[in-house]
This record gives sequence, C-alpha cells and structure tokens, in this order.
Amino acid sequence: MSRESTRRQFLAAGGAAGAVALAGCGGNGIGGGSGSTNWYYGESNEQLSKELVSIINTRDSKEIELRKGGTAPDAAKRLHNGSGEFAVIGSDIASFAMKGAGVDAISTKYETMRAVMSLYPMPVTLVARPDIEGETLGDLSGATVNAGPPSSRLAANANQIVNNSQTDFDTANVPLSEAMAKLGDGSLDATFAIGDWPIQAVQEAAPDIEILGVSDKLQRKVIGSTNWFVQTQLPAGVYEGSDEMTPTLGIMSLLVTREGADEGTVAVVTDRILESAENGDIKTRGSYIPKKESKDDGRVGIPQTVDMHDGAEQIIIYD
Repeated sequence: MSRESTRRQFLAAGGAAGAVALAGCGGNGIGGGSGSTNWYYGESNEQLSKELVSIINTRDSKEIELRKGGTAPDAAKRLHNGSGEFAVIGSDIASFAMKGAGVDAISTKYETMRAVMSLYPMPVTLVARPDIEGETLGDLSGATVNAGPPSSRLAANANQIVNNSQTDFDTANVPLSEAMAKLGDGSLDATFAIGDWPIQAVQEAAPDIEILGVSDKLQRKVIGSTNWFVQTQLPAGVYEGSDEMTPTLGIMSLLVTREGADEGTVAVVTDRILESAENGDIKTRGSYIPKKESKDDGRVGIPQTVDMHDGAEQIIIYD
C-alpha cells in the first residue's frame, strides 16, 4: 500500500476521533482539560495563526481557541504545563525547550513537545548605520556589532553567528530598541534583529539604515554547528530603501503540539494546513509552507532534537 493510501485511510479513521477531541466532547479536549483546544502563538506569529485557525474552524466546524502566548517561550510553556494543545514558535525556542536551556525564560526541559510541521523562515536581519561600507557581516572588521542582552533570545541567536565568523569586531549587548538609537547617533555600527518581517524597530528607522547579508560560507558554517538555523533571504522591499533580496540565516516558524495530543486531531490539522497552502488559501507566508504532495522530508527546519508527532508524521513524511 502506498504512503498516500495510508495517509487517506488514517485521515478517514482518525478524522472522526479528531473532531471529537477538537470539540472537547464530554469536557475532555485533546489534553483532557476544560474541553477547549487552545492554540497559542508567540510575538511574531499572530496573523498566520489567525488565518490557520480560521481555516480549520470553518472547514471542519472545529472549536480551536486562538490565544496570545506572549513571547515564544511563553507559548512553548503552555504546551509543557498542559494548558495548550498547539503553538507556533521559532525553531530556536523549540531547540532550547527540549534541552531546558539557551535563554533565561527556559530553565526546564519540555520533553513532551512534538513537531507538527514547519511553516516559514524568519530572517535574521543585520542592520547597519547608513554610511557603513560593506554588504555582509564579513565586511565589518573593526566595527562594533550588537548581539543583544546576555541570555536573551537575540543573543542566543546572534552569538551563534558571531562565534562562527572569522571577522574581527567588537560586540555590544543592549536591547534592540537601544541599539537602533545608537545606530542613529553613530555610536554603534550594526545590530542583529530577529523576528517576522517587518520588524517594527527596523521599519521605523528605514530608510536611514543599511541591511547587510550573511555570506553563503558563514551560513553553512553556522547551520553545521547548530540545529535550528536554515538558509533564507530577506525579501526585497520589506524596508524602505532596501530594494534587493538579502541572503541571510533564518529561524523557522514551527507548529508544535505535545506528546499526548490526539493523533486524529493532529492529522486533520496538518492535512488542512497543507491543503490550504496548496490551494493558495493562506495569504500570510502561505507560499513557504510545504506542498501537500511534496516528497521532501517534512522535517525541513525542525531541529533533530524535536520528534515529530505521530499524527503529523502520517501526513507529511513520505517514503
């Protein structure tokens, strides 16, 4: 029997069970809690989460509740403590959650986290003062580059890039808002920024900034030393004055669940998202979501330390 036939049988068998679990029949939702199925999102993934939940609720008469999770670590914590069934977070946070370290906000292993699917890459944006000479991080020899406050999410990502770069520059460790002000007054040369595009602080400073790239060689070196980065590009025109696509590293946005989530429910949710992406129904980053009939590994962008949920694996990983 082909994997596609298996997928269809699994959906047929699991769809009814998944519908019951999603609706919270008898007051027992996926997690056996209040009967609602909660979907949390971090600070960067609100619009896409709204679209996905709306599509699933409309097409399958589901009752998924969309809830703001605060930061990405907050959203991950909701899965860990059982108050949420789905969350959209970054691949970096998923990696930190599995090992219980990496940022101050995560100090416990969230070992029950399971991956559903990758959604789209959030580019690491390297912002420089407007009179900087150079096109990539490697051109900043002798410069001062901000990597974010110690133990912050920004620093956890920026330091991976800095530590793999052979460029001789100094680092600062201040929040992004302060770094953008320092770029404006010339007391800082460049800063890393992370998040979905456009990043508000960067958008507000444009066009009086320069967007720099990360060389292909450095991208591959960083990816080889970590388990959550992917190669990507910042699209042209995101920021005023930035008219060309910029090569950089990306942090994949992931849909995750937890080990005890109902297989049929996860399968239905996964299938609906892939189908909607295939049909062009998802407007926010929908073109990045893997195609339903793709033979590509469904683990693209998912850290190897994060296991796939069985329900998702039945749908998107093909032999």
